[in-house]
Amino acid sequence: MKKAAIIGAGRISRIILEGLKRKNEMFEAVNVFDINQQAAQSIKEIVPSAEVFKSAKEAVSGADIVFLAVHPPVFAETANELSGVLKSDTVLLSLVPKIRISKTIESFGGLQNVARMNPNAPSIVNAGYNPISFSEGFDSAKKIELIKKLSVLGNMPEVKDDLIEAYAVITAMGYTYLDYQLAELFDLAKEFGISENEARDAIQKLAEGTAKGVTAENRVQYDFLNLVPVRPLSGIEENVKNEYREKLRERFKMLTN
Repeated sequence: MKKAAIIGAGRISRIILEGLKRKNEMFEAVNVFDINQQAAQSIKEIVPSAEVFKSAKEAVSGADIVFLAVHPPVFAETANELSGVLKSDTVLLSLVPKIRISKTIESFGGLQNVARMNPNAPSIVNAGYNPISFSEGFDSAKKIELIKKLSVLGNMPEVKDDLIEAYAVITAMGYTYLDYQLAELFDLAKEFGISENEARDAIQKLAEGTAKGVTAENRVQYDFLNLVPVRPLSGIEENVKNEYREKLRERFKMLTN
């Protein structure tokens, strides 16, 4: 996969390209289209050699892989423009929420090599969690090539296509639930006299250990939370959990209806 086309130059495209660049895994050629030409031009900050086009149709010409990163409301219009234009063996990696692989295949005239992925923000520093799903007819050699190329972004588990929205709420949006809390702890650690390097290590290990404790099979047996004698934020725990339940169920419903 030497030539890539980016259709939609928003956050998700920038995350992927930055992550690839950090590991020297950039494509030999990158074509870009976005209805917002300023956004398209900004890709040159990551890939100076990227070529910006005035239409999606021009951008995908001859591409080995197309990253489709448009919003659901313009998916049909974009697919209509590109259907029949892509090479028969082109890999189409959809980053579009709500639009399943079966619908994408249908909209692109029966294209064979269609995948859908849901990257998260840490992919920009090669520590992402990026669930991916493949069409049944996806070429096995191209699948191996794609996984090898994108695995530098972080973990990339293969999941069922109908679970992508669930992962979007848990692992993609999930970063926003934890970022500011861990960042605050990092800042307070330094304020309390811990060196920056030691604070960085402490917060990373805290996050890792907490995740292992929360997901441990023997979590109930050990009652991890109550192993800590002092819980300074106990007064807001129930409110926070209620907000999680209400807001995230609402968001999941929006993505799946």
